[in-house]
Amino acid sequence: FDEHGTQDPYQWTFDHPEHEHFVLYHGAEIVGYAHIQLWPEIVEATPPIIIVTEENLNRGFGTQFLVIIEEWLTVHDYKILHVETSGKPMSFYKKHGYAEMPVEDLHLNKCDTTLGKELK
Repeated sequence: FDEHGTQDPYQWTFDHPEHEHFVLYHGAEIVGYAHIQLWPEIVEATPPIIIVTEENLNRGFGTQFLVIIEEWLTVHDYKILHVETSGKPMSFYKKHGYAEMPVEDLHLNKCDTTLGKELK
């Protein structure tokens, strides 16, 4: 961000206990990034951002990354993961067991569809 004369608006989240950041590597190459907001009082989580680099789409990294995030949340006693999506990513999440699950009061983007999945 700095080289473009702007500051990362989410930089504060790196030191916040209710935010987790994940980086997915393939060898030494970064192929994915996720920023997850935790809601411990209701044992749910929402990912404002899950990204796999464009050149690594359709190579299984998205599935691998989602499984890692779901497992991490399960180990930390989170019961539900909510995602906001539209367009192509919606079919990806539905393929992985996500279904429409409206959520109130989690500051989600009202333009996208909110999907959720109960974690086991």
